Amino acid sequence: MTALFSIYVGILCVVFGLVNSEDAFAMEKIVQSGLDFKDIVARVNSTLVTNESTGCINQISALLNSDQMTLKRMADAWSKFPYSGASYYASKSDAGNYDECIKISTTIDNERILGKYCSWGFAIPISNGTQVYLLATCIPDQCSAADLANITRLPLFVDNYCSTQDTDSKLDAGAVIVLVLFALLFTCTILETAYDIFLEYAGKKPPHAIYTAFSMYSNGKKLLKSTKYSKAGEQVLCFHGMKFISMWWIISGHGAISMFLAPALDYEFRSHWQTQRYAQYIASAHICVDTFFYISGFLMAYLYFKQSISKKSATKQAGSVPMMIIHRYLRLTPANAMCFLGSVFLFKYLQTGPFFSFGIHDGLIRPCKKYWWTYFLYIQNYYNFHYGESLCIPTTWYLSADFQLFLITPLVFIPISLIYRRSFAKTMAALAGVNLICLVTPIFIKLQWRDYDVDFQEYDFHSKLISYFIGVMTGIYMRHHKNKKVTINRMVNLTIWFLALGNMLAVIFYRQDIQIKNEYVARSLCYSFTRPMWCISLAWITYACVNGYGGVVNWFLSSPFMQIGGKLTYSLYLTHGMVIAHYALGIRTRIDFTDWNLFYTNCGHFIVSMMVATFWSLSYESPMITLERLIFNRSKAESKPKSKPSKVDQNGSKE
Repeated sequence: MTALFSIYVGILCVVFGLVNSEDAFAMEKIVQSGLDFKDIVARVNSTLVTNESTGCINQISALLNSDQMTLKRMADAWSKFPYSGASYYASKSDAGNYDECIKISTTIDNERILGKYCSWGFAIPISNGTQVYLLATCIPDQCSAADLANITRLPLFVDNYCSTQDTDSKLDAGAVIVLVLFALLFTCTILETAYDIFLEYAGKKPPHAIYTAFSMYSNGKKLLKSTKYSKAGEQVLCFHGMKFISMWWIISGHGAISMFLAPALDYEFRSHWQTQRYAQYIASAHICVDTFFYISGFLMAYLYFKQSISKKSATKQAGSVPMMIIHRYLRLTPANAMCFLGSVFLFKYLQTGPFFSFGIHDGLIRPCKKYWWTYFLYIQNYYNFHYGESLCIPTTWYLSADFQLFLITPLVFIPISLIYRRSFAKTMAALAGVNLICLVTPIFIKLQWRDYDVDFQEYDFHSKLISYFIGVMTGIYMRHHKNKKVTINRMVNLTIWFLALGNMLAVIFYRQDIQIKNEYVARSLCYSFTRPMWCISLAWITYACVNGYGGVVNWFLSSPFMQIGGKLTYSLYLTHGMVIAHYALGIRTRIDFTDWNLFYTNCGHFIVSMMVATFWSLSYESPMITLERLIFNRSKAESKPKSKPSKVDQNGSKE
C-alpha cells in the first residue's frame, strides 16, 4: 500500500516541480540537519498523527486502480510550488484551487470518495526555519494531511482546517430554529407592512401601535424623515454626520484589515503600506471609535440634566437607576441578539472558500457558543481577554465598553447634579477633576502592569473614560448655556476651526509614528493623550454647529442624507463585520493589493453594508424600540399609536 501511495505522491511532486526548486533543496538541508518541526506545527495549530489511516489507504488504492484521473484532478488542485514571486515578492502562502478540489466526487465499488481541501495543509520550512511556505492540499476525504506525512515521510504535512462539499451542507438543529425565528419575524413584517399601507390609503389609524410596530412603511418614514436646522429643538443635528462619517471610516478600516488576511501577489508592498503617510486616510480609522464614546457621553449628560430627575434627591435618582439600565439593555440587545443568532447559526451556510471554514468555525462560532453569556452580559471585552480567548463577533466589543460606561454614569451624575444646583463653576471644576482621573488611570494601569497588552486598549472601557467624560462635560456645559448666545468674532471663529482641525490631523499622524516605532511606553502614553486631544476638537465642532458658527461644516453634517445615515449607524456597526467577512473569507486566490483595489473594495463593503443595515434597522431595531416604549409606557402608546420617536432615538444614543 505504501508503494501505491508513493505513486500518488510522485504525481503530486511532478505537478509541483518541487524536486528542482532551490527552496526544496534548502528544505532537504533542514531535514538532514535534524530541525525540530514542533514549533512550526504549533504555529499552524496542528498535530501530526502517529497511526496510518486504513480508510485513507483504501481510498487511494481504489483511485489508483480505477480512477487515476480523479487523483490527477486532486493533484491539479494543490498549490503549485514554487509559484511566481514566492521567494521575494508574494505572500509565502497559496490557496490552490479550492473549487476544483471541493467539486470532486466519485463512486467506486459503492463507496463515495470526495475531494477534501485542506488550507495550508503542506508547510515547507526554509532558511533557518523562521519562514514557512503554507500550501493547500487536496486529498481523499478519509485522509488527513497528517496521514500524508506519516506514510510518505515528506516533511511537515499538517492537519489544518479541512473541508469537503458535505461540510456545512445540511442545516443543523440550531440553524433550523433560528431560521424559523427569522421567518416568523419576516412574515410579521410583511403582514404588518401590508396592513399599514392599507390603513394609510383608507385614511385610518391602527387601533394600537403594536399593529404597525414591525411595519417597514412606518419605520421607513421615520428613517427618511429629516429635521431642518431651525426646528432642531433638543436635537444636535451635526451628530448624525459625525457618526455616519465615522462609521464609513470604521468600515473602510475593517475592510483594509480583511485584505491583510488573504495571501497577496505583492506582499512586500502590502506590508509597508501602513507606514505611508497617505495611508492614514484608512489606517487611523480606530480613532473614530472615540467619536462615538464622546457622543454617547454628551447625549447622556445633555438629556439627563434636562429632565426633572436630575433635580430630585440623590436617593430618588439612585432609585431610577435600575429602570435606566433596563431601558438601555433593551435598546441595545434585540438587534444585537439577531446579529448573534444570524452570525453563529446561519452565516456558515452563506459562503464557501479556502479560508471560510476555519475563519467561521474557529474565529466566530467557537468563541460565540462558548462565551455567549459574556456577549449578552456585555463583559466579553474583559472576560474573554483575561482567559486569552477570542471575542464573539469582534466588532461588537464596543457595545460591551459602551454599556459598561453607561453603568458607571450614575456614580458621577448623581453627585454632579447635587453640585450643579449650587454652582455651575464648581460643577465644571468637579468634571475637570473626573477627566483628570480618567486620563491618569489608564496610564497608571499600562505602566504598572507591563505585561498588559497595549493593544488591549482597543477593547477595554477604562481607557475610553476620558473620551466619554469629555462628552459629558461638553453636554452639561451646552445644556447650561443653551439659551445664552455668545458672539464670536469671524477671525476668532476661523482661527479656532483651524486649530481644531489641525489638532485632529496631528493626532492622526502622531499615532502613526508611534505605531511604527512600536515601543510599549510610547504607545501607552500616545493612546492615552491623543484621545482627549481628539475629543476636544469634537467638542468645538459640536459647540460651533449648535450655536451657528459651523458654516458649511454644520450644513454638511446636518444634511438630510447625513441624518438618515446617522440613524443607521447602530445597524451598520452590527452588520458590517459579517458583510466584510463574507467577502474576505470567500477569496479564492492571492489578491492584488493596490490603493485603487482597496478603495474599490471598501466602496462595495459600504454600499452592501448600507443595504443590510437598512433592512436590519427596519426589521429589528426600530420595531424593538416601539415595543420597548409600549411595554414601559402603555397608556401613552395607546393614545398616540404613531408618536414620534424620542430625541434619544433620533440622535442615535447607541453609538
